[in-house]
Amino acid sequence: MTAWAESARPPKPDVFERIGRTVLRLFTSVDFAVVQIIVLILLAVVGMTIRQLPSFAFRSVGDYQNAMADIHARYDPVFGRGVVDALERLQVFQVFTSTWFTLGLVVLVVSIVVCTLDRTPRLYRQAAEIRVVQPDPFYDPTLPDRAAMTGMAAADVRSALRGQRFGVREAEVDGTRYLYGDRHRWTKLATLMTHLGLILFLIAGVVTSRLGDEQGLVIAAGDSLTVQPIGTPGLLVVKNYDFEAPGFAETGQASDFTTDLGVFQDGREVARKTIRVNDPLAVAGYTFHQNGFGPAPDLLISDTAGKPLWDGPVPLTDQVTPEVSPVTSAASCTVCALPT
Repeated sequence: MTAWAESARPPKPDVFERIGRTVLRLFTSVDFAVVQIIVLILLAVVGMTIRQLPSFAFRSVGDYQNAMADIHARYDPVFGRGVVDALERLQVFQVFTSTWFTLGLVVLVVSIVVCTLDRTPRLYRQAAEIRVVQPDPFYDPTLPDRAAMTGMAAADVRSALRGQRFGVREAEVDGTRYLYGDRHRWTKLATLMTHLGLILFLIAGVVTSRLGDEQGLVIAAGDSLTVQPIGTPGLLVVKNYDFEAPGFAETGQASDFTTDLGVFQDGREVARKTIRVNDPLAVAGYTFHQNGFGPAPDLLISDTAGKPLWDGPVPLTDQVTPEVSPVTSAASCTVCALPT
């Protein structure tokens, strides 16, 4: 008898099955999804509080070192150089493109997908499978949302329900006719659309953070600047033919500011347009937005023998020089390049 009882017991799941069940329960848990969202919010708060590396810092080693030098100058007096170096290794200064943030987004997407797949069959059954016949206790008037009516024919009830655009189903059991009316029964599946929208939103965030390229290009009038790192196949170069900010010299407030922008690829101009803040230029997978402007005085630098070393406009991006008048200096524009 003992041997029979032992053989009748279902076999214990192996270690892989137990791990799979545990992971499935974890990813279908709403509490786990809430924890993930809280973690992502905390990471986002860190990213919004701590100064982040600009996107152009990752174009070359030199750009990265210059950007990190600014970070050290800002935070070394507060935390110490050792702590700032540790934060750099932890990708605190690039939170939104960090491995941690990307991993968190991926795990959240997987969790939502698994949870949605787990709930979909149950939601579909609730909407599709309609039980018309119910046991007598179901109609107990002492229960909430119950009402008892007498003296009404089934045809009258059917007509009243259909008059209110209810779908009516009927069944007869042992001489008793049951009527069931409902409407908008498929709205239960609307949650699947919201889940799908959230999934697509998170996937877009992951793709943008890992594959996107957004950067500000400060280009003085008459100057050119590369969009991608040197050596990129099909390298794009943008040229600022002219910049205008009407009314700024007289009032200090520009009524408009525009840039006559040209885009070159492989030495050939592929597009040219006068761009404004809400009127960008889209070409070769990038969209160039007018983002701002600032002073760019024309400088002539010579050696002691009078030989010119530099002659041209220099955008002032790191300091403010009120004594430089916009009337006597060239203007630089800030163009924000976004992949389309």
